[in-house]
Amino acid sequence: MRNDLQERFFRLLETESKDDLISFISELLQQEKMKVFDIYDELLIPSLNEWFCQEKEQRLCVWREHVRSSIIRAIIEISYIYLLKERKELLEKGELVLLNKRVSIVCPSEEYHEIGARIVADYFYMNGYDVLFVGGNTPKNEYVDAIDIIKPDYIAISVTNPYNIIITQKTIEHIRNEAKAKNIKQPVIIVGGKAFYNKEHIAMQIGADKVLHSYEDIKALAEVDRK
Repeated sequence: MRNDLQERFFRLLETESKDDLISFISELLQQEKMKVFDIYDELLIPSLNEWFCQEKEQRLCVWREHVRSSIIRAIIEISYIYLLKERKELLEKGELVLLNKRVSIVCPSEEYHEIGARIVADYFYMNGYDVLFVGGNTPKNEYVDAIDIIKPDYIAISVTNPYNIIITQKTIEHIRNEAKAKNIKQPVIIVGGKAFYNKEHIAMQIGADKVLHSYEDIKALAEVDRK
């Protein structure tokens, strides 16, 4: 059951009123009624997972999905300054310790749904990682160049569309083979996203090292990395 804030958010989202939604989220953050991750977990992620196109709107489904994604992306961007503030406060209180671990957040070639990856980047950031968000539709050759120069400890690949699992498998194989051929340190490869929900066995079959879905999963990984 949704609470009052959730009900108001979803009503505004249905109207596709970007200005009203930005004002609403800004008010929540300024008045500290919600933390950034509460907004992610209680508002944004459900809005991505629960939305479906009404039959009478079939001709506008793609249009509406893009509009909604644009609004949610804008909310994430205006939330970032508050995320910085929250992280600084945790560091000052000694409740967060920075890790000497770098993670690159990417989506495979032909995967254009990057909002989940953007949220995951903030999850890693708030757990003390050095984060590089690359984003959607990243060609597989770019991964190898990146691990040679940037040398990430982790590459986190976010996949929303299940049709992109095969592309992800080929990308992982390419990373493994090229890193070995060039004698580059092999990064730990993490996969996540809607395409792997309740399909962790598939992630292992395509060569991933880990499957992470949530903030708690990333927090658990950080706890291991601090030991």
